[in-house]
Amino acid sequence: MKKWMAWIATIAMVALLAAVVLHPASAPAISAPSRASAPHWQTVASASGDATGATAPFVTTKQWRVVWSANAAGKSPNFGILVEQPGSQDPYDTIANVIGSGHGTAVERGKGTFYLDVQGAEPYHLRVQTYAAKVPAQPHYAWTTVATTSGRGASKSALPQLHAPWRISWSTQGAVAGTFAISVMQRGAQLPVDYVANISGKASGVAYEYESGRFHLDIAATEPFQITVQQGAKN
Repeated sequence: MKKWMAWIATIAMVALLAAVVLHPASAPAISAPSRASAPHWQTVASASGDATGATAPFVTTKQWRVVWSANAAGKSPNFGILVEQPGSQDPYDTIANVIGSGHGTAVERGKGTFYLDVQGAEPYHLRVQTYAAKVPAQPHYAWTTVATTSGRGASKSALPQLHAPWRISWSTQGAVAGTFAISVMQRGAQLPVDYVANISGKASGVAYEYESGRFHLDIAATEPFQITVQQGAKN
């Protein structure tokens, strides 16, 4: 009888040990450490149009690129893109200089505030992308109208004192053979500080200016046009 009881006790002990081994207490879950977003290409600015003019300013990180395309639609005009910095008199880089249609991607290095000066009279599209985990804060402006003009033919339009940046919004109802161009003239200067539009046919656009001072617009138009000038104030 004692052997029988001992044998039962042994079986019970083995079963208990098996329960401990086979059914351990649940361990607390361990969360994997969170990772910061990996750097990747992110769009910070885009623009499209079919006329000469500068884009709005944008801010980049150390590495960024411009993806662009231009469609000459069977014509052979020149098309170019300059990288510029507000306040600088010299281009930062030239990233496109073609005759007729073209496309490409230009990688730039150097963080800061830039804008693109587009030279050409053909439809284009471009995107500015920065290589970063987080897009840098972009400049925002409130725009106040300071002058408007409209008409047809050659004319001059005086402007008040302006501080960079300011912009020119324009449109023309020109026929296919019509022409429209704006020369931005600074008081006392013999040569334009900028050319805007310079197109044939019906079109519209916005050109940003990065010079401060007193200006007037020399307008050459064979068809009806409208122009609005706005002063920017940073928010």
